[in-house]
Amino acid sequence: MRLYNAMLADRIENGRGFYDQKKMLVELKRDDKHLKSIHSQVLQDVVLRLDKAYQAFFAGLSRYPRFRRSGRYNSFTYPQSGFGLKGDRIRLSTIGEVRVTLHRGVSGAIRRATIIRDIDQWFVALLVEQNRSMVQSSSGDGKVGVDTGISNVVALRDGTLIDNPHFLNKSVERIKSLQRRLSRKKMGSSNREKAKLSLAKMWRKTRRQRDDFAHKLSDRLTAYKAERRGGRVILVNPSGTSQKCSGCGEMVPKELSERVHDCPRCGLVVDRDVNAARNILERGLEQARVEAEPLLVQRRRISKFGR
Repeated sequence: MRLYNAMLADRIENGRGFYDQKKMLVELKRDDKHLKSIHSQVLQDVVLRLDKAYQAFFAGLSRYPRFRRSGRYNSFTYPQSGFGLKGDRIRLSTIGEVRVTLHRGVSGAIRRATIIRDIDQWFVALLVEQNRSMVQSSSGDGKVGVDTGISNVVALRDGTLIDNPHFLNKSVERIKSLQRRLSRKKMGSSNREKAKLSLAKMWRKTRRQRDDFAHKLSDRLTAYKAERRGGRVILVNPSGTSQKCSGCGEMVPKELSERVHDCPRCGLVVDRDVNAARNILERGLEQARVEAEPLLVQRRRISKFGR
């Protein structure tokens, strides 16, 4: 954290870039005993993180990099070397051997190791290079229309409705209770620190519940996981998909509070979001067909030299 803030201050004041700051590390290590005790590539990764934060800002993906306060910089990375895994122990340069519990076997060449602190727990994330085998989906025809709902998280064209995770409500209530308890503790007291730790752990539990739900759902639906299975995700404009009948194409206007689609023309009665998911699938398939058709007019190359 201290090095990150120092590099950020240097960028703001002197405008030095990534490579210039990497060269600065040699001089900083010579004068700072704490930096001497840290592996050189770990220090270089701090500079790289700051450079990525600037790149994300200039690309419009995040806000301007900010100074990190205590407790907000909770990981460090060995990007290429300085670590090794053998059995149930991982060797970290300048730290030593640490026993680890592997949640699954590691196959392939380990290229990077990131050590992460999560409140009172420590984890190591390993980046492994291996041949990726394509896993094809075996369910249905492989075509899925998805609509994000209001009363449900998502609705699928086959009528599947995935409900909001109600288990989070209990976690939210527990968080509110712990927040009230923390507000009653005296500033600087040991009891306040204990209450603060309990609240942080509850936030962690809620975060993990939410992430678990999201990953299980996204394993079926989201783009990058579909592409790993050889699939393709097409984003379409959802405008009007709730109003249009997926059975006959009739426009059936309805208020947002009306959750059922009831077509007076063909008699189709279905959940509003399921109807929209079916229309979304049809739009996606139509777009895919258009993209697959050859152009009727050949593109002509235009040169500034008139050829």
